[in-house]
Amino acid sequence: MVKAPTSEEEDRRRVCRERKVLIGERVRHVNRVKGLLFTQGISGYEPLRRDRLDTLKAQVLRKLDRLELLLKQIKAVETVDFFIHVRLNHPVDPNLPICG
Repeated sequence: MVKAPTSEEEDRRRVCRERKVLIGERVRHVNRVKGLLFTQGISGYEPLRRDRLDTLKAQVLRKLDRLELLLKQIKAVETVDFFIHVRLNHPVDPNLPICG
């Protein structure tokens, strides 16, 4: 006959089982993050290295801010270029205001 575990033994086993489940979930998340980055051409990143995470996150955010600024500047230049093109190809009275 099998002896039932004591409450202390069962508590220890419960903690071990929960840790095993959590470690498995961590592995799945790490693999998912690495897989997503790899599909974008990024390899060698270790999500568990928290010291690198903050630096990398800040660097990516700065690059995204710069990209957003560049997109606005490109749009502004293209808008001016479009209006110049329209004025050159469709002459109007030069005394008329460009805007308003």
